[in-house]
Amino acid sequence: MTRTLEERDFLRVSIGYLAQEPGLEGSRGSTTEVGRLCRLSGMLAILACSVASLVGQVTVSGTVRDRNDRPVSDARVVLEYQDESGVSGTGNSDERGAFSIRLDRAGRYLLNVTRATFFPIQGKPVDLAKGFNIVNIELVRSEDEGTSLDIHASARLEAEEIAMSQALNEEEIDSIPMARATKQRIQGVAAVLPGVLRDPMGELHFHGSSEEETNWTLDGFNVVDPASGRLEMALGAESVQSMDLFAGRYSAALGKGTGGAMVLSTRTGEAEFKQKFTNFVPGIEFNEGLRVRDWRPRHAVSGPILKNRAWFFNSLDALYDEIFIQELPSGQNRRYSWSINDSLRLQAKLSPRQTLSAGLVTDYLNAPNSGLSPLDPMETTLDRQARRYFFNLKDQFVLSPESVLDFGYAGYRSNYRGVPQGTAPFEITSFGRAGNYPVATHLVTSRDEVRANLVASRNWLGQHQLSAGMNLSHSRYFQNIRRSPIKYFREDGTQSSELAFAGNGAFGASNIEAGGYLQDRWAVHSRLVAELGLRWDRDRIVAHGAVTPRFSLAYRPPGLAGAKLSAGVGWVPATTYLRAFTRHLDQVSISKTFLADGMTPSGPPDIRVFELDRSLLTIPSTRSLSAGWRQVLPAETVVNVNYLRKRMRNGFAQVPVSAGPLQVDRLPAKSRAVNFQLQNFKRVHYDSVEVSLSRPLAGSHRWFASYTYSRSWSNAALEVETYNPILFSETAGRLSWDIPHRIVSWASFRLGARTSIVYFAEWRDGFPFTAHDDSGKLVGQVNGWRLPRHFGLNIHLERELSFLGHRWSLRPGVDNVTNRPNYRFANSNVDSPEFLHLFGRSPIKLVVRIRWLGRADN
Repeated sequence: MTRTLEERDFLRVSIGYLAQEPGLEGSRGSTTEVGRLCRLSGMLAILACSVASLVGQVTVSGTVRDRNDRPVSDARVVLEYQDESGVSGTGNSDERGAFSIRLDRAGRYLLNVTRATFFPIQGKPVDLAKGFNIVNIELVRSEDEGTSLDIHASARLEAEEIAMSQALNEEEIDSIPMARATKQRIQGVAAVLPGVLRDPMGELHFHGSSEEETNWTLDGFNVVDPASGRLEMALGAESVQSMDLFAGRYSAALGKGTGGAMVLSTRTGEAEFKQKFTNFVPGIEFNEGLRVRDWRPRHAVSGPILKNRAWFFNSLDALYDEIFIQELPSGQNRRYSWSINDSLRLQAKLSPRQTLSAGLVTDYLNAPNSGLSPLDPMETTLDRQARRYFFNLKDQFVLSPESVLDFGYAGYRSNYRGVPQGTAPFEITSFGRAGNYPVATHLVTSRDEVRANLVASRNWLGQHQLSAGMNLSHSRYFQNIRRSPIKYFREDGTQSSELAFAGNGAFGASNIEAGGYLQDRWAVHSRLVAELGLRWDRDRIVAHGAVTPRFSLAYRPPGLAGAKLSAGVGWVPATTYLRAFTRHLDQVSISKTFLADGMTPSGPPDIRVFELDRSLLTIPSTRSLSAGWRQVLPAETVVNVNYLRKRMRNGFAQVPVSAGPLQVDRLPAKSRAVNFQLQNFKRVHYDSVEVSLSRPLAGSHRWFASYTYSRSWSNAALEVETYNPILFSETAGRLSWDIPHRIVSWASFRLGARTSIVYFAEWRDGFPFTAHDDSGKLVGQVNGWRLPRHFGLNIHLERELSFLGHRWSLRPGVDNVTNRPNYRFANSNVDSPEFLHLFGRSPIKLVVRIRWLGRADN
């Protein structure tokens, strides 16, 4: 029997509209404070954008989503005029859940929404005004009978209307056959996006920025390590519901990070108990014969805790990984590692207006002999161990159908150890490395964060979605590092130089960060939406804070069906991670050079000393200018053209400020000190043009292809570190992740009711690298050499079948179908007879995935 949800089911439709008549009032339930915020944001918006004249036509736009905030496609939305039959409008939601309907008159309408497997909405009265109206609809699946739900104002309007963004949904995260994604987990999946590059060391770079400049958030909270500024915690791909990358023009609520914001949302529980097992057999590859590559068993389970009141979701992701280096001798060419990641999500409906959610992510890593490569034999490797935890708690209140308040707490804890195989000096020769890894590390980091956000809607000269928020975090960092000497040898075996260390590498530091923002999203007209934001950030370790504005708009030109023009300009503050501000507390490095005999010093030692004066520093910011054109073609094909220009002029960099004799106890006599000071000296230039095509396919899959041209340059392309073995004086040049040309594409095609084929392809220029001589000194321009071009093609075939009363999914596939070598390293020593010799070949791999989908239907 079909059941229709009514008012007693607490199902509501949130409606906002652009009033054109003075008698039409704004949204109800607003407090005095919200009203003041609305007026202030409206005044700011008037200064930023002229008011467009409104026509008498009624335009209705909105989204259809389920209770897990997932878009619902192919929902039929019908609006019937209540006082006169025959006056109606009809629309269907697209793959993002969005729909749009135009009507000839304002007034009261009856809303009807139908979609298979969902309860229908029938005869729901809604009042529509002249101009632009927003209707957000939430449907309940028919199997979730009795669920008590609210429909409230969404945290933001559809981001695709203005923001320069790229997204992957849970089906794409799971299905795209990304090479090495099993090892990198969600970090590896992110590398399929056009604006994301993963370098040979596995580090991710978003839109021309270093890995430290990306703002990773998980369920609204900062999840990067406060010391390194990087996402150190692994996240299982099956635990993530969606991932959205924002760059250029995006909300001030997304905080700091000149590289952009990566927004991750974890999956939530279902109304029925469900579970699935994946990967019963290990992966296999062809590499000197057929051999086991890795094994990644996964288990996901979800269901109700209290019927219609509380739900849970848990994803367990284990990984056993084997790396084989064919260039090394037998018995010394393999390393093994294992890791476990578990993500638990709890959600409870405390009342029709209050939702409480909590999450806990635990991550364990044991990776002996890390760093094994053709140039780094077993004795030079590092045994790594890590334990990381991330907990968050969020409480959300629906103050009215147009306003939502949420606040929460998150805690991050990390304990990392890196232990070399011994304490012998690290030797760099013309043919590779020898000795033991030079750094023994113990790092302990933590962060406690609280944040709050208020979202409200208001009708005043248009539809306004107003938001305000604040965040406060306390970060702590402790390190205990011991370094051994690094020695350089010439081709004839004589020593050319040495890098030694002195001082205490054990210390601690902390930081308090505070931030706040105001944001107004203004639907000026049915064809024009503007967004104006202002953000304030302050750190205890930086003397001067930053106030950064952002402005963007989206416009649909008349007469061009399916076209949208968007543009924006803004200043985005940079992150302030603790490692950049603690080098003056760390050990000092002592550089010595020797004559041809390898024993006689060629001069007094050079000592690298770091200084810090917080009173001279301010939080850096990047000026971002972006523009985009989106065109919908026949067959729902979407073409996007995006241009992004970023300029940073005050980034952090270690700058040499003085040099002279140094007389300090326990340091070599007559040493020459080179003093480096952290200053706002760094400049970074990034430009990119991206053209992409996307088309929805059967089910929830799509075909996607993109081409990106970009260039990345900095006056500090090489970073000065305590333990950096490369000695250089010139630092300007292209960045080590500068890739001018890149093409990526993926798709999933149905071959029948139970069979599909998926592929992922990538073609790009090779990564640049820097050359040096036998003494470890820079030769030529920074990153003046480049690896060969890369091409990878992965093709997998998936088949659903029934066996022994259960449903299974069998997915065999081949990675690197063309068997292209795709080398990752090169010998960069210009004095070596093997200079430019390539290493790190990517072999062809046979991959098999088996997934248990549940019991077969009777």
